[in-house]
Amino acid sequence: MSSLHDLTLISISYNSAEIIGQHIESIDLASIPEDQRPKWIVVDNDSHDGTPALLGEKYPQVTVIANKENVGFGSAGNQGIAAATTRFVMILNPDTILSQAALSTMLLELEANDKAAMAGPNVTDHAASGTTNVEWIVGAAMMMDRRKMDAFGYFDENIFLYGEESDLCIRTIEAGFKILHCHGAHVPHAEGESSTRTDKTLYFLFWHMGKAHAYLCVKHPAHFSAMASYLRKQKRRMFFAKLFGNRKRYISARAKIDGSTSTTAQPTQLLAL
Repeated sequence: MSSLHDLTLISISYNSAEIIGQHIESIDLASIPEDQRPKWIVVDNDSHDGTPALLGEKYPQVTVIANKENVGFGSAGNQGIAAATTRFVMILNPDTILSQAALSTMLLELEANDKAAMAGPNVTDHAASGTTNVEWIVGAAMMMDRRKMDAFGYFDENIFLYGEESDLCIRTIEAGFKILHCHGAHVPHAEGESSTRTDKTLYFLFWHMGKAHAYLCVKHPAHFSAMASYLRKQKRRMFFAKLFGNRKRYISARAKIDGSTSTTAQPTQLLAL
């Protein structure tokens, strides 16, 4: 099993107190010899549920960067990467479950492939094996080789939330590097459980999804649908969601429309439902 001493885990938290303990405890650092274990940084985006205090009290093995405001996923990821001193870093959602075997598999694949700059695990429950070259990996678990990626950068901080991993994957390939999907490295991801999702939260999240799409369809027009077709699709979804009383789908479509047509960096007011 490969040594993980040249790897820093970087978890991005926001109101994640209920789940971050399971995330951190999923890999028993104490069972790994000190000269072989990874480092761990948690970047907290101004949580109001006691996440930083919980981390400081229960997990002294973790370095905490506590932001005074929510700077977004990509900006927080860049903070963690800048603070890391290792060659390899791995950006993580706090609703992922890690294992030493999965981390070692990904690290070995990156070390063995001179043209690979990023690697992603299998985040589903489907058993698989082997490694393939892909165009995209999920942002909830991205391992990166800083020796290769420092030259062209990391997350675009114009994107507050959603799409930042797509942009980074596109730029990685354009820089001439490969992205690996390590099917045998299992890192389960309980999507949507990294923060509590009320109607207000859903609107906020989907607003930023729309905002990111508007930005990315200009930055990478070959990869993202044009705004006119995107808006038509969301308007159809909103119409049928209202017709059939699907509240979540209505919030999603309405928020994406509002976000993609807004000139502000954040929603100025949340949807009155």
